[in-house]
Amino acid sequence: MLSPQLIIITAVLAVASPCYGQDSLLLRNYQFVKRTDAWLTSQNAAGLTRLQRPSTAEAELSLTKSRGGLVDWYQSPNALQATARVESFTRVSERTVLFGAMTCNSFSGHDMAATAFISPHAKPFDLVEDSLTGAGTKHRDTYRLSGAVGVDACTLGRHTGRYVAAGIRLDYTAANNAKYKDLRHKGKLMDMTFTAGIRADVARGLSLGAHYLYRRTAESLTFSLYGREDKVYKTLIDYGAFMGRVEQWGSGGYTDKGREQPLVDNYNGAALQLSLESGPLAVYSSLAYARRKGYYGRKSPATIVYTRHHAHLLGCEARVAYTLRQALLTAHVALNSENLENLANNYRERTNSSGAYYYEYYHPVKTANKLWQKSSIALTADVGIRGECPTYTFTACLSRRSRQLTAYLYPYYRQQHLHTTQTTLMATRNCIAQRGVWTFTINASYQKGGGAPATDRTFVQPSDKQSAPATMDAWLWREYQHTVAPQYSAGGSIAYAFALTHHSLKPHIRLAATHRKANHTYEYSCGKDCTTLELALGCSF
Repeated sequence: MLSPQLIIITAVLAVASPCYGQDSLLLRNYQFVKRTDAWLTSQNAAGLTRLQRPSTAEAELSLTKSRGGLVDWYQSPNALQATARVESFTRVSERTVLFGAMTCNSFSGHDMAATAFISPHAKPFDLVEDSLTGAGTKHRDTYRLSGAVGVDACTLGRHTGRYVAAGIRLDYTAANNAKYKDLRHKGKLMDMTFTAGIRADVARGLSLGAHYLYRRTAESLTFSLYGREDKVYKTLIDYGAFMGRVEQWGSGGYTDKGREQPLVDNYNGAALQLSLESGPLAVYSSLAYARRKGYYGRKSPATIVYTRHHAHLLGCEARVAYTLRQALLTAHVALNSENLENLANNYRERTNSSGAYYYEYYHPVKTANKLWQKSSIALTADVGIRGECPTYTFTACLSRRSRQLTAYLYPYYRQQHLHTTQTTLMATRNCIAQRGVWTFTINASYQKGGGAPATDRTFVQPSDKQSAPATMDAWLWREYQHTVAPQYSAGGSIAYAFALTHHSLKPHIRLAATHRKANHTYEYSCGKDCTTLELALGCSF
C-alpha cells in the first residue's frame, strides 16, 4: 500500500546527504527550527531567505488507528490511515533558500455515510445521504506537494546587510475518495495554491513583506449503483443545518446518474507582513484578505450550473518571540473568518432553431448565508536549548470556533449559531543520552460548546400547498452533540532518536496514544469515547 511513498522517501534520502558531526546531528530538531522564525512558515516565500541554520530535513512514515464513537457526523468510528511525509529547508547559496514538502496519505474508514464531499467544511452546500442504513466503507488517497524558493534579489545600499528578497510558492493537492456501498459516490479533488511575494529590510530590524495569492479547487462527484436498482435512493441537498430539499438519484439534478459534477472555487487575495526585531525581542504580524467565487455544475450550453457562491476571507496573526541565552518564549495570536453566500440558479431548457437544446438562466435565489470564525492564542516556552534541541517545551493554547448560518427555502428559513472552546496543555521533555535522545510528551485538553442546534422560522405564513423543507434530524443532532458535549482528552508519546554519523542520518521511532471521552452518551452519538494509536518511523538529515 505504501510502496510509492517508500520509493519517493528513499529517493529523497539518497540525494540529500549533508555531513554533520554526531553531536550536532543528534541535537538537530526540525520542528524547533520551523518555529524559531515566523517568516519560515509564512505563505510569502520571500521569508525563506531568513533561514539562519544549516539545511535540514525530516522524513517520516506513520500508521494511525482510531476506534470509538466520539466522532463527528461525517467521520468514522473505526478508521485506519497510513502517512508518508518528507519536508526540508535547503540553502543552496548565500542568497537562495529552497523549501520542499511532500505528503502521501491513505485512509480507510468503516460505517461512514453522511456527506459525499471529502470534507463538508466551508462548503456552500452539502450533499447528504438521506438514510441511516447506507453507511459503508470509504477509502481516500491524498497526495500533497509543496515547493518554494526565496532569493535575496538585491542589496539596499553597500555593506548594509539589508536585502530585497523575492519568492514564489506552489502547493498542490490531489485526492480521490470513494464509498463502497449504495448509494455509491466517487470524488476527485484538485487544490492548487500559488503565491508570489517580496520582502524588504527597510531599516535596522524592520522588515516589510507582501504577497499575491491565487488558489483554485475543483472537487468532482459521480454517483452510481453497483447492484439492484429497485430501491429508491435519496440525497438531501443541504443548504445549511441539514435543511433543504430531497433529490432522488437517477432523476438528474445535483446527483445526476453517471455524470461527473464539479464544485469549483477560485480565490484571489493578498497579504501584508511586518516584522520588528530589537535585541532579544522579535515581533511578526500578518494581515490577509481573499475573495472566493465558485459554482457547482458544468459550464456549457448543454449542461447546468446549479449554484453560484462567493465569499470574503480575512485572516490576521501576530507572533511575539523573546530569546534568552538557552530559552525561547513565544506567543501567537490568530484570527480568521469567512463569510459566504450561496445562490441557486433558476433555469429553463430551451431549443434553438437547429433543434439543439440549451439552458436559459433567470434571477438566482439565495439559499444560504454562512459565517465561520476561528480565533486562538498559544503560549510556548522552549527551555534549556542545546543546539536546536530544547530540554523542555511547554505549550498552552486556547482556541474558539464559531459558525452562524441561515438556510433559506422560501418562505421557510433555518438559523444556527454554534460555538466551541478548547483548552490544550502540552509538555515535552528531551533527555539527551550518550547515543541518542529520548523524547517524552504528555498532553491534555478540554472542549465544550454551546448554542442551539437549529431555529426554524418563516418569512410569511405558508399556504396550504407549500410543504415544509426536508431535514435530516439524525445528522443534525449528532453534529450538535459532538460540538457542544463537554469532552476530555489525555494522551502522550514516547520517541527515541539516534545518530548514524557515517550516513548523516538521525533515525527516530515514536509511539503515541490519545483518548477522548465525553461525560455521557448522547442519544444520536455512536459512543462517548475514542482512542487513537500511532506508530511512526522516520529520520532527520
